[in-house]
Amino acid sequence: MPPQGLPLPPDALIEWPRVEAVSGSAGDLIVRVSSSLLEATPEDEEVSVRHALELVRAWCGADRVYTLELSSDLERFRCQHDACAADVSSVRERFRDIPIAAFPYGFGKLARGEIVCAASADALPPEARAEAAAMRANDIVSFLTVPLVARDRVLGGIGVDWVRSPGQWTDETIQTLRIVGSLLATTLRRVSAERERRQIDDRLRQAERLESLGLLAGGVAHDFNNLLVGIVNFVDNVRRSPELPQTLRDDLDRAREAIDRAADLTRKLLAFGRRTPGAPPLIELNRVVSSTLELLRRVLPATVEIDFIPGHDLGTVAADPGEVEQVLSNLCMNAVDAMDGRGRITIETENVVLNGQYVRANPWARRGRYVLLTVTDTGRGMSADVRARLFEPFFTTKPPGKGTGLGLSIVYGAIQRIGGLIHVYSEVGRGATFKVYFPIAARLASRIGTKITGNIDGGTETVLVAEDNDLVARVVQRVLEHAGYRVLIATNGREARSVFEQRVGAIDIALLDAMLPDMTGREVADELLARRPDLPILYASGYSPDALRDWLRPEIDGFVEKPYDADGLLLRVRESLDRARARRSADGDSGAGSDR
Repeated sequence: MPPQGLPLPPDALIEWPRVEAVSGSAGDLIVRVSSSLLEATPEDEEVSVRHALELVRAWCGADRVYTLELSSDLERFRCQHDACAADVSSVRERFRDIPIAAFPYGFGKLARGEIVCAASADALPPEARAEAAAMRANDIVSFLTVPLVARDRVLGGIGVDWVRSPGQWTDETIQTLRIVGSLLATTLRRVSAERERRQIDDRLRQAERLESLGLLAGGVAHDFNNLLVGIVNFVDNVRRSPELPQTLRDDLDRAREAIDRAADLTRKLLAFGRRTPGAPPLIELNRVVSSTLELLRRVLPATVEIDFIPGHDLGTVAADPGEVEQVLSNLCMNAVDAMDGRGRITIETENVVLNGQYVRANPWARRGRYVLLTVTDTGRGMSADVRARLFEPFFTTKPPGKGTGLGLSIVYGAIQRIGGLIHVYSEVGRGATFKVYFPIAARLASRIGTKITGNIDGGTETVLVAEDNDLVARVVQRVLEHAGYRVLIATNGREARSVFEQRVGAIDIALLDAMLPDMTGREVADELLARRPDLPILYASGYSPDALRDWLRPEIDGFVEKPYDADGLLLRVRESLDRARARRSADGDSGAGSDR
């Protein structure tokens, strides 16, 4: 969005001179400035504007000419462009992000469309103490500042300094600089709008690319999860053999550890690609950050210092604490790599509100109340090209074998799922700052307790299994039958419906894959429940339970996350059957599932 600027007050009567009214040299200046700015683009803005300022400097005999541009919130200013004589220093670094409140006299006049000038520091009125001090601090003998005005709004000013001898200016000089200021303001406004449009287009393309990559990652992870179900159960089955030599048992233990790491990798890929419905628990962010840092301080190098500055009275956040820990851990590990294992990480939390001008000026932002988690490092920073691809899966700047490129894509996916925002600011050589915005929830934070599981028992009930992957189906059948269950296998939704119709009263539970070739698990369940409303359903998926929360009847149904081992599957089957039995007993119903 182009800068809005300060509106000129109704009583600001500015007589804009016609170009024809100025002298030949001034007219020539205006033509040359116009030519320099006419074709300015975001790529050559610096060169075009600096050339225009150099033309102005040479014309009026000044030592330094520069722009003072207002920020999008109209509360600060900075010197973005300047042109200086050979032996005169730039003020771009000194006039960087300065509050306009620091110069009430000067910006008060500019806001009214008036010029600000002084032949010397002593010539300024008493209320211009800040301007006089700035003149002395920057060795300015004389200065003249003319408003940058476009569409009746003041975007800042064009400053002209004399530092080696007192400056001189006439009415014609002021009139000419007003015209130049108008040309510059129009150009800066147009270039800013063009830059913002390109940034929005880039963000849109990045979002579309991330969405496509997420779908691809989710599909790959889904298929890989099915392979892992077979691998983990076959490995576990061999490990249970009492005659197994110890050397082979050790090898299988290592293989099991590798399987667990592969399963964690698929969960990360699914986390990047999914959008999880349902209501996550409410947490206190400071508590989760503190507990995570206790662990990180033990595992990070001693040469990395971590500072935590917790905010007070933070709003509560609706998010899975494990995912928040993962977000913070990934950001910190990324910072350690960027600092080559030596430096400082600063973590801060605070309540913030995004609205108004800030949202309009930052297309990535959304209105709302947030708890902001900021992670800043002192590392080597990033280029614009790296920032543009930062959240893509498998993108990494690390050497081969040093990273998977999934850390920040996991962070992105987690923040997207909770409806939050993430923004990164970084420059090469100046470190990086990640800002994570967690939406504030309305209710108080809940304490997260541990889950207690009981003994795993088998049974004699009949289980309908709908699973299109042959390897997974064979593994499930083997595990369940070994535990005493009777198993009926269907490879798709229609087949599951047909098997169920043939033995509607004999089936005690249905184990349904969440995504079958012809139907979703929920669609299959709806058809089965139309005939048997009390039938317990157990869904299997690589996604977390929250992803299928709307599918479940908590008092009956269950969920088993792929890749599962034999114990995990048997536990979930037994839990769902026992809940269904307890519910039937409470309802006084003893007929369902009895005509085997």
